[in-house]
Amino acid sequence: MLREENPTDYEVLRRLAFALGKNLTTENEHLLDSLTGIFGWDKKDFVVAANVPVFKEKYRVALLLPFRASTLDASPGKKRSQFVLDLYQGMKLATDSLLDEGVNLELLTYDTEHDLDVIKKLVNEEELKSADLIVGPLFQEDAKMVQELATKNKINTVVNPISFNIDLVGKNPNAFLFQPGHATIGKKSAEILIKKVSNKKCMVFYGDGPKD
Repeated sequence: MLREENPTDYEVLRRLAFALGKNLTTENEHLLDSLTGIFGWDKKDFVVAANVPVFKEKYRVALLLPFRASTLDASPGKKRSQFVLDLYQGMKLATDSLLDEGVNLELLTYDTEHDLDVIKKLVNEEELKSADLIVGPLFQEDAKMVQELATKNKINTVVNPISFNIDLVGKNPNAFLFQPGHATIGKKSAEILIKKVSNKKCMVFYGDGPKD
C-alpha cells in the first residue's frame, strides 16, 4: 500500500525489497528482481537465508489415515478401508527398500477414523509434534487442524497422497499434494496443446464444480 501511494520513494521501495526477501514466492521474486535491477541493488542483501538442512540418522513419518480399525475383522473379504490398508502396506514395503539404501524411516501410525473429534485428540499428542513428515489426513475437512499443527511446530512437510484438491494444503508452504491439482492439470494440458496443435481455435467445456 505504501508503494502504491509513494511509487518513487527510495526508502519505501527498499523496505518492500526486504519484505519480499523474507517470503520469496515466485511472484515476490519477480518483483524483487525488478526492484534490484532498477536501483542496482545486490539481491543477496535482501534475501533471508533459508534454514540450513538438518540430516538425521532416522526420520519419523507420521501417518494420519482412516484405517477404521474398529471395523476390521479377520475375514478374507475386502475391507471398508481397503485402499488405506493397501497404501499402508506399500509404505511399509518402501520403508524396507529405503533401509537397504541407508535411509532409516520410523512409521508412526494413527487412525483418524475420518472423525474430527479423534483428530482433535491426535494433534495434542506429543509424539506427533516430533514428526519430520506427516502423511494425511486424506480429506479436506480433516486436514485443517493438522495443517495448523504442522505450521506451529515447524514440521517440515505434510503430504496428501491421493487428492487433487489444492485447498487441502491450506496456507502451509511446506504442504504438498502427491498428485497434481486440477488447475495444474488444466494449465499443463493447455501448454501441450499450444505446442502440438496447429489449429489455435479451441472450445472449452466446463461446469460449476472445482474439478470442471
